[in-house]
Amino acid sequence: MVGISIGGTIALVLAARSNSRIARVVAINPYDYWPAAGVRTSSLAARLILMGAGVPILGATLMRLRNRFVSDRIMEGGVASPQALPSALAKELYEVGNRPGHYRAFLSLLAHEHLWPRARSEYHTIKVPVQLVYGERDWAPEKERQRTRSLIPDVAISAIAGAGHFLSLDRPDALSELVIDLSRSK
Repeated sequence: MVGISIGGTIALVLAARSNSRIARVVAINPYDYWPAAGVRTSSLAARLILMGAGVPILGATLMRLRNRFVSDRIMEGGVASPQALPSALAKELYEVGNRPGHYRAFLSLLAHEHLWPRARSEYHTIKVPVQLVYGERDWAPEKERQRTRSLIPDVAISAIAGAGHFLSLDRPDALSELVIDLSRSK
C-alpha cells in the first residue's frame, strides 16, 4: 500500500491493525507530526489563513474568502521548485477547492489534524516491511522523521533530493522508480 501525506499515515495505521491485504507499506511524507510542522510552515499565506481555521465562524469565513493568489502561495509551499506546480494544475486545485462544501470538508480535516500523531501509538505493531520516503525538503523536521522511523519494527527510510511535501510533483520519476523497485523486491 502506498500513501502520501495523511494517506501515508493511514497506510501505516492499516498495517498496524493487521489488514490482511497489506503486504508492505510505502509511506511518502507521512503527516503524523502535528504541531511540529506541516502545511502551516509552508508559507506566510498558509499561516495567516490556517491560524483561524479552527475558530468557529472565522474559519469558515476565511475558507470561503480564499483566492487564487493565496491558494497558489500555499500550494507552492509544498514543492521544492515552483516549476513543479504547473499553472494549469494550480488553477485546477483552486477550482476544486471552490466547489460547494469543499471548505467544510477541509475545515473538518484541519479540525482533526491534532489527532494524527496518535497514529504513532500503533506503529510498533506493524508486522510488514515499511519504506518511509521523504522529500528532502518535506515539512516534517528530521527529529519527527527519526521518531516515526524508531517506532516501526521493519523499516527503511530514504530521502529524495530536490523534493518537498508534494514529492510526486517535484520528482515524479524518482518516486515512481523507487515504488516500482520496491514492488519488485521481495
